[in-house]
Amino acid sequence: MKNHFYQSIEKQFHEYVKRSRDDKKDLYKLNTIRNLWHNFMKELLNNSMKYSELLSYAPDQQDPLGSLYQFFYEHEISPENGKFKIIIKDPKQREPGKVYTPRKIISFIINLVKHSINEETPNKKNSEYIKSSFSKQNLKIADIACGTGRFLTHWWLKDLEYALKNKKSIETQYFGYDIDPTAIKIAKQTPIKGIVWKNIDSLLESDLDIANQFDIIIGNPPYIESRAIPDNKWKIFKNKYECANKKFDISIIFLERIYHLLKPGGWAGIIITNKWLVADYGEIIRKILLTKTHIEYIIDVSHLKLFKGSSTYPIIIIFQKLAQKNSNISNFQTKLFQIKDINELNAFFQNGLTYPINQVLQSFYLKSPKNIISASLNSKKIELLEHFWKLIENRDTFRLGDIGSPYDLRKGVHTGNIKIKMITSNPPINDKTYKHAITSRHHVERFHIAWQGLWIQYDPKIFDKNAGDYGSLREKWIFEANPKIFIKLFGIKIQAAIDFLKYYANNSLILLIRKKNSENPLENSILYDPDKWFSTPEEEFFYLLGILNSELISKYYRIYFNSTHVRGNYLQYYIKDLKNIPLILPNRANIFNMKEIAVVAQKLTEFYRSVKLKSSEIEKLEKKLNELVKKLYRII
Repeated sequence: MKNHFYQSIEKQFHEYVKRSRDDKKDLYKLNTIRNLWHNFMKELLNNSMKYSELLSYAPDQQDPLGSLYQFFYEHEISPENGKFKIIIKDPKQREPGKVYTPRKIISFIINLVKHSINEETPNKKNSEYIKSSFSKQNLKIADIACGTGRFLTHWWLKDLEYALKNKKSIETQYFGYDIDPTAIKIAKQTPIKGIVWKNIDSLLESDLDIANQFDIIIGNPPYIESRAIPDNKWKIFKNKYECANKKFDISIIFLERIYHLLKPGGWAGIIITNKWLVADYGEIIRKILLTKTHIEYIIDVSHLKLFKGSSTYPIIIIFQKLAQKNSNISNFQTKLFQIKDINELNAFFQNGLTYPINQVLQSFYLKSPKNIISASLNSKKIELLEHFWKLIENRDTFRLGDIGSPYDLRKGVHTGNIKIKMITSNPPINDKTYKHAITSRHHVERFHIAWQGLWIQYDPKIFDKNAGDYGSLREKWIFEANPKIFIKLFGIKIQAAIDFLKYYANNSLILLIRKKNSENPLENSILYDPDKWFSTPEEEFFYLLGILNSELISKYYRIYFNSTHVRGNYLQYYIKDLKNIPLILPNRANIFNMKEIAVVAQKLTEFYRSVKLKSSEIEKLEKKLNELVKKLYRII
């Protein structure tokens, strides 16, 4: 149902079209429509006094022009039956990085930064700085991706409220920077004096190369994926920023910039995508923040639908930059909690110490592989991780993706833009380029594969590059491996099934196979030879199947990679993350246990295939499997 704001914009647009000087015959051409929409936006923004009634319906009355600008960003015009219709723009067609923050989130972040500054804890290593600077309120506050200025105007309003209540003058200086000229133009129209608004690229501006400029930095840095960063900027970022590592996204460049711009003892309050917490490209920025700041809070708000049309899963992070002489983080605690309902935001300050918060030593994350940061730890999870780390330290385990691992994880066929041409249910007779295939993750469950009668044409000639076809067949041998294991890409927990029929698969599935001999001698050196410990490849792979489908390993994965979740609390199982799964090295003391796991996994596979499923028997076998896996990993 359209609200008053929507209806008012729609009405004004149709009036604008009537006044338009464009040739009426051209009005329905795509470029003309886009120009009309763009010019209409400029008309409203430049003549806001004329459209005061329309702006009175804006959802954010503290930033009505920002609300208007966001509406144009999210909508477009479509011709329909000789009329114009305002429709929601396809999220994929929107300009990356333009996502505006809900007012409740802004207020929560600002309150949390203020709370952190004023909180008396033993961890405050920069107390002299806090007393001399923060208590006088003579602060320099910045937002280096300010958009229409919501964060800074909200902080200013809180300062004004404080000044009026306490009859004190506030000497705070505010600085807002953004690459979008229209956003800055809107920010400048806010009736607030003393804020410096600049239309600059904060990541490349030379004035911001000077470190230690600001006491507080707040905001919502844009999330732009690696592939959407222009090549010319990509090269500059790689040379300019330490954390521009691998296939980085632009948000971590902002994090590094924020860290350097903060004065020692200064604070940051940021809402940002959670991907850098676990992604390989985030390893360097994690190390910087874990060793050179005190991360006071990590708040998981990824379950809230904060940003319409965006697949970003955000966290809020509050941290304080340490002085070099006070860089010992050994006693620093990081507070963790999760917000699942936006109405819970105020509960933190209302309930105070009664709010459910978990705490973890910040140094704990430095022990994790690649300094991965989990935002969902509690005492039991910490105990479990420390147990696994002890096994690693004692060299009782290896990771699935280690160089010496005998196993490999691969993606299935990438059908690209020719899926319809490549996959069929009715292949030509005697055409050997067609392979029976599993092309949907929905047909792989725990211990069970169901062929849906589809075939995949495995032939390089099928790609017509002149017609713009793209995709990847991968190597044939990974599909012909027998046996192999399929792992689903999404699920509440890891779901794996064993394949003896040489199924091919598309990339909705991950394949676990034995490594193929490489020309690189280093890659051929293995930690152990499975053939010496297992009677047959079938026994070996049933054992692996049991491990992957166990509750213990799914729990381990979720603790580490909960940031990969998607809607509905499902996790996404990336190859790079699955490679971190620890496997026990076989020896004379534990090989019998491993073989028992293989037997149970084989029985479960047979039971799940049966048309006469007996849930009670399956339940007993599942319970036995989980007990055997716990025993193998020495968990009582």
